[in-house]
Amino acid sequence: MNERTSLVQEYLPWLYAGALSLWGAAVHIAQKVRAGEEFRGRDLVIDLMVCVFAGSIAFFLCQWQQMDGWFSAIAISLSAHSGPRAIGLYLNVHDRVIGGIK
Repeated sequence: MNERTSLVQEYLPWLYAGALSLWGAAVHIAQKVRAGEEFRGRDLVIDLMVCVFAGSIAFFLCQWQQMDGWFSAIAISLSAHSGPRAIGLYLNVHDRVIGGIK
């Protein structure tokens, strides 16, 4: 196998996971704008970072479980799409629990 093919096979899954994560972020942002929220660049950057983080975690879990193909794509894109929502829910619960203790 030549070196170019080896590099493509090594880095293609990373590009694939990143693209699916960015797609999840785009869908999440579109839903927020559709719901009537104002579009802000700062929120866009934060959502993109959270979606890529959540998608990367899903990617590592899929690699660990040796999932390939459609199952991996579905897991990564759903994780990326739901990442900001899940972190928001966690922060709300955290604020209520920790805020009630102080």
